[in-house]
Amino acid sequence: MINKNTKVYISIGSKPGNFGTKIYGVLFNYFGINSIYKSFKIKNIKDLILSVKSLNISGFSVAMPFKEKIIKHLFKVEESAKKIGAVNTVMLKKKKLYGFNTDLNGIIQSIKYLKIKKSAKILVVGSGGAAQTSIYALNNVFKFKNIFFISRNKRKNLIIAKKYKVINISNFIDNKNFDLVINCTPLGMDGMKNKLPVPIKILQTSKYIIDFVNKPSETKFIKLARKYNIKYVSGDFISLNQLIKQFYIYTGQKISYQKLLKICNRNKEKNKNKKKLLKYFKYFEKKDIKKLSIMFANNIILKDWNNSVKGIFHVINFNKKIFKDLKYIKIKINNIYSSNNTFFVELVLISRKIKIKILDKIRFNNLGKIVEITAYKM
Repeated sequence: MINKNTKVYISIGSKPGNFGTKIYGVLFNYFGINSIYKSFKIKNIKDLILSVKSLNISGFSVAMPFKEKIIKHLFKVEESAKKIGAVNTVMLKKKKLYGFNTDLNGIIQSIKYLKIKKSAKILVVGSGGAAQTSIYALNNVFKFKNIFFISRNKRKNLIIAKKYKVINISNFIDNKNFDLVINCTPLGMDGMKNKLPVPIKILQTSKYIIDFVNKPSETKFIKLARKYNIKYVSGDFISLNQLIKQFYIYTGQKISYQKLLKICNRNKEKNKNKKKLLKYFKYFEKKDIKKLSIMFANNIILKDWNNSVKGIFHVINFNKKIFKDLKYIKIKINNIYSSNNTFFVELVLISRKIKIKILDKIRFNNLGKIVEITAYKM
């Protein structure tokens, strides 16, 4: 319920995804936090700043290519974000903007997960905010010595090489083998799905891969890493770990990675079952008994205000009788509510002169099959 006390958070970028939008909606609901989160595509960062302050938005996340540009508009920036020169999280307090870099947590957790040796030869691809965050973590947090990077931005190449004392390579022929390759470019995301950040020979000789791209959740880079048995970290892993810190900054609520992953997986399963639910009503309208029967569990129970049948055979026959009695079926869905794998659907069943308001309770089992249909006449 949106009201004057609802806190509003947004995501901004040239191509902001809906990764955070989906997860924050689930988390706000899970913890009972009166907040909403939306994504917006922007071109001009100055207009954004004016809008944020006038609309009293509580905070926002910053996507490419604004992670560096946003800094000069902020009142205060946390020390690590200042050193990196990139901010991806901003809070508004008393009309003043405060900047943070939670991507740092994402890359730190990724490197910890991979358990890379200090002697490893590492290549960072890119020169933007994600690349500088990665180099900062490798250099300042983990103290790796053999750090290389490559990008097309000649001006930034000189700045990064001097700032972090890392080696800029002009092309991939100079250094053929790397233990770890980190993709900090948009290569692999929607619109560039078939593009790789490095030649395939570099990929094949690597031991570890980290990919910042999370849309799609499985890039070509990650698929090939799995094909060649290379240990990898996907953009989803980085995004979830950065979101843990960002969520704490926004709400003061702590959450572990495992708990966040469990909530996300549960939500994915619920969304999958919701799609199946809509298919069920579509097949029911079309009287497609064959497709309906595939959706039913063997021990399915069906009840309405006059009948009660159990088992797939009896439920199929019951549906056949309904289809025979009703020559035309139209279902209008008004509302859908859900709790775990159970859905409550307010609908109107229309057939010639018949018009019945019904509340359907439809429950799925862990295999995604319908195990219960209970219909109440409203």
